[in-house]
Amino acid sequence: DVESRGLGDVYKRQSLYIAIPLRMNESHYEIKKRYATYIQKENCIPVFITPENEALLTLCQGILFPGGVDIHPKRYHEEINKENEINESLDEFEYHILDLCITLKLPIFGICRGLQLINCYFGGSLYQDIEHHQHTTHLLKNIFFHISKQKEAITNSFHHQAIKEIANGFIPFLFSEDHIVEGIIHKEKRIIAVQYHPEINDPFSIFSYFKLWCKQRDTLQDKLSPIDANHLKKP
Repeated sequence: DVESRGLGDVYKRQSLYIAIPLRMNESHYEIKKRYATYIQKENCIPVFITPENEALLTLCQGILFPGGVDIHPKRYHEEINKENEINESLDEFEYHILDLCITLKLPIFGICRGLQLINCYFGGSLYQDIEHHQHTTHLLKNIFFHISKQKEAITNSFHHQAIKEIANGFIPFLFSEDHIVEGIIHKEKRIIAVQYHPEINDPFSIFSYFKLWCKQRDTLQDKLSPIDANHLKKP
């Protein structure tokens, strides 16, 4: 059992349950192991969400939307202008999960595709293809020191799509040197997302900020103000 394998103390210590929607394929669900490892290293427990067990969201203190394939352009009222890998079933599932998370007031953290998903869900749009951001590293500048004290840092970059129009209600806080928005946070809701992959390397310690929301969710609920726009500096 759990106790005999020495895991009892681990699960007692890891009090935060962080949901991760699984990627849907024709015959199975999947997720890159590094996302679960990332959550566990933050002393939290990953909870994998599928259409069959979405009720588990009510037991979680936060949710992480991971990287993955491209969002279908119809989600931001455009036609496909490049042959991209898309998964419309996944888009539909994650939009539905976002609906539930908003209703539950669950803190939300998006990574790569997760950022693009969140931006499209709230009415923003994407560049369908950009150059010089795939399989490389680049410098990002942070303009919101309330989130991270790190003013700038080199991060990984694996994306070929990016935010074009920022959804209403969001403030950009991370920028690349070619002015691509690489991080957004909602003005009122507990939603934060980044374009790079913090589960690989996170110089801005974004999960630490997100985890504060998760810890406070049950105790403060609506009393918690996610951000104060007065902390912002113009880029």
